[in-house]
Amino acid sequence: MSCLAIYHPGDFVHDEVPVTIPFPGIHKIREHSVQNDVVERAKLVHANRCCQQCGSVAVSSIELNDALLNASLQPIPGSATIVAFRCNGCYHEWPAKR
Repeated sequence: MSCLAIYHPGDFVHDEVPVTIPFPGIHKIREHSVQNDVVERAKLVHANRCCQQCGSVAVSSIELNDALLNASLQPIPGSATIVAFRCNGCYHEWPAKR
């Protein structure tokens, strides 16, 4: 890993110890919330795995277009908000229950 040093040439003294600029630990908070989101999403999908009308297990989720994007600007699977479910057998739709 490389180290990036930012300084003004006129202010640099060779005997000084480099000063580290602290940045808030936002990434730690984000990782924790992503972990909770994954668990909540798994619980939601598990609770709605069967159709309420016909009992079929051929159920797909209906998601909003708010997925996180990767470096190639492609949506990351499993990161969009689930709003409803649809049975692929009888085409019944119902809202996502939390």
